[in-house]
Amino acid sequence: MKIKLLSVMAVLAGLVGCATTAKSPYTPTVSPQQVEMVRVELAEIISDNLYITDDGFVVWTEYAPAGYEWEREYMRDAAFHAACDDFLPLLESGFVFNAHFKGRKGSNLYYNLDRCLEDKSTGLYR
Repeated sequence: MKIKLLSVMAVLAGLVGCATTAKSPYTPTVSPQQVEMVRVELAEIISDNLYITDDGFVVWTEYAPAGYEWEREYMRDAAFHAACDDFLPLLESGFVFNAHFKGRKGSNLYYNLDRCLEDKSTGLYR
């Protein structure tokens, strides 16, 4: 009985971990030196809402205010313009952009250079 309970708890813990961990379909191809160089160049705009991970993700986080929810089209358009307009030079050098919209109906959207070249703006918000 004790072993069965532990097995069930392990499975549930694994499911909870999967539900809260977002995985990128893209892998950055930048070196640690490139990451550090970009961190120095962007030091004035780096914040809790915008930062560069050690493995080459540019992470931008936005929060929906209490009582509001994200619109899918807005998230897609905002992420596209941030990644493919504002941070295109970084994507060209191998970084991956992660737009993380937190709150009700939020999502993680990932962009690399190929996605920017294939995708397009919804045109609704800019």
